[in-house]
Formats: sequence, structure tokens, C-alpha cells
Amino acid sequence: MKFTRPLATAAALVAAASPVAAHDAFGDLGPFYQAALHPLADPAQGLLLVATALLLARQPRASVRPAYAALVIAAGVTLAAASFLHLPAPGLRTMAVAALALALATLLAPRPGPTGATLAAALFGAALALPLAPETGTAVPRAALLGLIGGALGIAIVTLWLWGAAEWADRRISPLATSVAAAWVGAIALMTAALPA
Repeated sequence: MKFTRPLATAAALVAAASPVAAHDAFGDLGPFYQAALHPLADPAQGLLLVATALLLARQPRASVRPAYAALVIAAGVTLAAASFLHLPAPGLRTMAVAALALALATLLAPRPGPTGATLAAALFGAALALPLAPETGTAVPRAALLGLIGGALGIAIVTLWLWGAAEWADRRISPLATSVAAAWVGAIALMTAALPA
């Protein structure tokens, strides 16, 4: 008798359930905002973005300035090139392995200098842009152009915000804050890479 009400509630919730669409977390916001918020809806891209920002937070500011610019430019160029070339998006496992490698690098705290950081950031920027690449290599219509601009801005803004938060945590909370965050990202990336294909 005392289980009747919870069972009736559970049955009503199951009956009221409706299908959901992948990557439709924010509804139809239009191509610009949909692409700008893509890192929040795509776990693979979000994981790699967090790992990239954490690695940048371990670098001196003199290295971060050119590295961040290279990351943003590489993301924009990759998105523009993907409009005309058929560039395959990396799978979840590939992105997870890349995030794991970045998390381990963050824990080792390399200091490659401005040139090395810039080259690495350009590579990371291109990798971050690939999940947003259009599926067909045709001329860019207005909606696709808005999506490309939104995607590039989303990568730039979220990376900058995460880098700032990680650097602030290292200075204000503990010098180990970025290392702890990188360990968590590495653990999540490892579990994600272990998922069956």
C-alpha cells in the first residue's frame, strides 16, 4: 500500500517521457549561438578545451599571450578550411586521448617558451575546431558562416575564461589547484577513452 503512490508517480513520469535529440541541449538558438555553446554540449570538445586551458595556465604570461593568439587563429583557419575541404571530425576516443595527453603534460608543467607554446597552441586550436567542421565541403551559406564565426568565438572565449579561472585558482587558492584539476581531467579522459567504440 505504501509503495502505490511512488509507483504511480514513476509510471506517470515514464509515460510522459519524450525522445531527446543529441546536441540539442539549448534548443534552437540559431547557428551562431549553437556553435558558440558547442563546447558545453559536446563532452569531447569540452574535455579537450579544459585540458588546453589548464596547460596554458601553467605557462608564464609571456608565453601565453602569443600561444592564445595562435590558438584562436588556428581555430578560425581550421573552421574556414573545413568549409571547403572535407575534414573528418575526430571521434570521442581520439579527443579523450588528446585530453589525457594534455592533462599529463600539465602535471609535468613543461615550459617550452613562447615559440614552443605558440606551436602547441596552434595545434590545439585546430583540434578544438574540428568537431565544428561542416559535414560537406561546399560554398558557405549565411547560416554556416554564422556557425563558423560563433564556433571560433566560443573556443576563444571559453578558453580565455578557463585559463583565467585556473590561473586565479593557482594564485589565490593553492599552487596545486591546476594540478588537481588536471588530474581530474586526466581521470575523466582515461575513462572516456576506455568506453567501447
